[in-house]
Amino acid sequence: FTPVAPIPMPVMCVHVCVSVLGAWMFLHQEKIVKHVECSLLVVCSQNLVLCLEKRLQSLSFSGEKIREWVMESQIRYIKVVGGPPGREGLLVGLKNGQSYQAGCCG
Repeated sequence: FTPVAPIPMPVMCVHVCVSVLGAWMFLHQEKIVKHVECSLLVVCSQNLVLCLEKRLQSLSFSGEKIREWVMESQIRYIKVVGGPPGREGLLVGLKNGQSYQAGCCG
């Protein structure tokens, strides 16, 4: 059993900047206003990746679905493993022991 948590609405996507004095500033970029449920969530440079059971969804920061994957077993682990901005790689671990590497959005 994987707990599913509804994400509070709206989801605010911000850009974090550090000033010369070392203070953090948050600059508003986008807002996702649709209802989203997930058990795992990772943030890439240009999108969010949500996991629910066997399904991975890549969403733009405005909430638009970019890509979707359906795995053969329940997803237990997701990690962003690097790559150029917008083309990051994902490492996905499944409950049945299999692992996959996927592109975040391309």
